[in-house]
Amino acid sequence: MKKFLFIITLFSLVFSSLWAQTPVRRYYDDGTPILDMPILGPNQKNLSASKNNGVINAGSESNSSGGDFTNKKEVVTLETTFANNNGSGGIYFQVDVLNASGITVTSLEGNFGNTGTAQVFVRDGVVGSDAGTGWTEVASATISGTGRQSYNVNFSLAAGSHTFFFTGPPGSENYRYTNGTALGNVAAENSDLKIYEGHGSSDTTPGTNSYHYTPRIWNGSITYDESSPTISSAALAADNSYIDLTMSSAVYNTTGGSGALEAADFTLTFAQNSGSATAASISSVKQNDNTAEASATALAGGETVIRFFLSITGTPSGVETITITPANGSSIYNAAGAAMASSQTTGAKTLNDKVGPSISSVSLQSDNAKIAVTFPEAVYNTNGGSGALEAADFAFSISGGTATLSSATPTDISISGNVYTLDIGLSGTSNGTEVLTVNPVDDGIYDANGNEASTTQSNNTATLNDVTGPTITSVSSTTANGTYGIDETIAITITFSENAIVNSDLFEQDGTGRPRLTLETGSSDHATNYTSGSGGATLTWNYTVQSGNISSDLDYKSLALNGGTIKDATGNDADLTTLPSPGASGSLAANKALVVDGVVPTIYSAAVASNNSYIDITMSEAVYNANAGSGALEATDFTLTFVQNSGNATAASISSVKKNDGSATALVNGAVNNSTALVVDGYGSPVPDGTIVAGMVVTGTGISGSVTVTTVTNQNTLVLSSAQTLVDNASLVFTDPEGSATALAGGETVIRAFLSFTGTPSGVETITITPVNAASIYD
Repeated sequence: MKKFLFIITLFSLVFSSLWAQTPVRRYYDDGTPILDMPILGPNQKNLSASKNNGVINAGSESNSSGGDFTNKKEVVTLETTFANNNGSGGIYFQVDVLNASGITVTSLEGNFGNTGTAQVFVRDGVVGSDAGTGWTEVASATISGTGRQSYNVNFSLAAGSHTFFFTGPPGSENYRYTNGTALGNVAAENSDLKIYEGHGSSDTTPGTNSYHYTPRIWNGSITYDESSPTISSAALAADNSYIDLTMSSAVYNTTGGSGALEAADFTLTFAQNSGSATAASISSVKQNDNTAEASATALAGGETVIRFFLSITGTPSGVETITITPANGSSIYNAAGAAMASSQTTGAKTLNDKVGPSISSVSLQSDNAKIAVTFPEAVYNTNGGSGALEAADFAFSISGGTATLSSATPTDISISGNVYTLDIGLSGTSNGTEVLTVNPVDDGIYDANGNEASTTQSNNTATLNDVTGPTITSVSSTTANGTYGIDETIAITITFSENAIVNSDLFEQDGTGRPRLTLETGSSDHATNYTSGSGGATLTWNYTVQSGNISSDLDYKSLALNGGTIKDATGNDADLTTLPSPGASGSLAANKALVVDGVVPTIYSAAVASNNSYIDITMSEAVYNANAGSGALEATDFTLTFVQNSGNATAASISSVKKNDGSATALVNGAVNNSTALVVDGYGSPVPDGTIVAGMVVTGTGISGSVTVTTVTNQNTLVLSSAQTLVDNASLVFTDPEGSATALAGGETVIRAFLSFTGTPSGVETITITPVNAASIYD
């Protein structure tokens, strides 16, 4: 048995009104179109109609047009006519149910002109509205012959307009009808029903073709039962605490006209519909004499209005619905014992919105000057649904970053629909990490229902836009502390307060476009271009030491863009004025100990001893024989070039290189020899090393005059000039500069090169000393 949802009579009136404005294309029997005209609604011109009693129980029914029952019957039949006129395969008729409680159709009769299958379809709405949708088959029968026959049916019709469609097999012309006067005229009516003149059709499926015959009167009748109790209306409390159901008659939970209804006699269906409430149930059913559940009177049976107290989980936001129907196996009866049909329903009743307005989104202006706050509904600054919002209805707070609020209240407001744009008062410049929060103030913002907005919201925060460019926090180097010479590279790093982007699109082959760091490197400052690191917080400049660069503690002089850019991710320019001053905290010199020596050591001066025994070579800086700042120089690190220039000496060489720390005396303990040779028995300290040269002056007792050494035959024998004699066992003291000089250790600035000559210089000979090659002497 098909059932139909209860709809209020207003729905019928609205659709009737709409249909009265909507023309339908129709045709006469011969196919000639008739004028477009609206179907008349149930309250329009009422022509005469016949009614026939179908009285089963005692009582009478008026047969006059527009008459009413003097006594309601449990079962009533309303008939149009049973004349035997035209035939059609499909016929549309409109039936309006006037009884607010609806009816249950128990039988349909028709005038048939053929045998075969006959079907009945019904849908809500007036004839012609939504012709192809909403149809439900309520009856199907095999017709055994012509004339008046009936369907055994059982289906409910709620108050309002409905369209019936009668059809049979194609070409069967099963149904007989009578020509009408005008579409929409009432063909039959009583206080419960109105049946209108309708349309013939060649349709065999409801709604597939246009209505295209002249007005017709259905030859048939509707028998219905109005005795079962129904749900007439439902009224929900403003606070959703209860819902009152009005029944068509007094109701009980037994067939004997006694027994109070219980919550278990009904089923509540909850639909969240994306609302805030998540569940609802019936907590109790009582009389409607008190709004407080605890104080309301218990049901006794026989009530027509029942109050259902509701238990709701969460706060309804005005989209959730509840539907109340009799429980399966209904135990709801009227006094006569008729049961309420399980198809009875309140329909989906929308819970009242009790949720205060919530901010749906915020949008921050790029310069952080304004924030647009959007509500999904109209809001007011009074609980009476009036009053435009003001700036003082909102409050700001901020956390993080460097910027602060100069005012916790917006400084101004502009309104466009449900969007409220607030002016923000900020102190300082945002670095993009501050979080701004906007909330309604207490008792400040309400929706149309008077619900107050919470002072704690979601979707109400925005991170301020970064309008501060990167700043320099420190300058350092990834290169280890130490001394660096020509062609050695030092990586200098500049760290910014945030990721910095160097625009590589601007780089030119000549270096233009690359930010340039100028270093303090002595008489000639060195400029080096940006190397790498774009996109990170640390950028690198690789500096290669050039000849002539020198610094005891490397530092910079300046940083320039050089036609390029350094920006953060949001396009703010870096502030290069934040570069620490050279030598100050955070500077390169403060963070690292980098010595730059790009100056090649040179021979600053040379001084030959008066006796030509050595030459002191003064260097421009401390020198070594290895490039790691270590190693003592050796005689082989130098080249001596001798030029005789017709002098007496014929050759010269460097016998050793030592420190220039002066001469010392050496003691000859004893000598026994002839007049031309001195045999040295032993020496004091230091011991001569066999490099004593001609011209050395030796003095001592027992010597006739000065002793001149002409030849060194071995480490222990000195050959004297032939004119000199010695006394046996004489004690001699003589000067040996080379023997007493200290050995080099590396890092000296004055080198004493001891000379060895062949022949005695006569003052015209020259010597020139140079490094033996480019990789022999280092600073």
